Amino acid sequence: MPETHPLSRRHIIYNLVMFQLSWFFCAYGAAQDMPWLAFLVVPPVLIWHMSHAYQKWQEARLLLALLVLGLVLDQTLLSLGFVGFPYVGMPPGWLPPWMLMLWLLFGTTLNVTLRWARSSLGLQVVFGALGGPLAYYAGQQLGAIRLPQEASLLAIGCAWAVAFPLAIALAKRFDGMVQNGIGQNGKAKAEQAREQA
Repeated sequence: MPETHPLSRRHIIYNLVMFQLSWFFCAYGAAQDMPWLAFLVVPPVLIWHMSHAYQKWQEARLLLALLVLGLVLDQTLLSLGFVGFPYVGMPPGWLPPWMLMLWLLFGTTLNVTLRWARSSLGLQVVFGALGGPLAYYAGQQLGAIRLPQEASLLAIGCAWAVAFPLAIALAKRFDGMVQNGIGQNGKAKAEQAREQA
């Protein structure tokens, strides 16, 4: 069946801006002993994202899958001592819930802002290997996370070199931003309407 993903440029820009701002407030809140801030800023983004999904159940499955992936990845890094967190009301060795909110937030970008990454597995590996450590390093600079070992960034890069392609594969499998089966005539009309908008 033919498929389209009629995401406007404005939608993509909104998605990117909301992700960046929400990520900052989550990290800033954790650094300032306000980890609950993540639970104020992320849900509105999730609601907005889901309201624009053509197949909401598919997109919801993607977010749940990313939640599991994030829990496994970051808890493993924490347990191996490659990352640490300021523990505000959390037992040592437990992944703070605000980090899981970041994974849900990340999930909202996979079928929108990061859709371009589907084109090449090699590109996904490189992007994960570089982008993952940069994000954690930025979190460290804000005071939301600690990187206690010299090999921390290397370990994070290796983990994300695998995790990001896996996240893209999940996004392709559970793509709620695609409108399926609308037919060629419907596709042409949708494209024409977008051009006139």
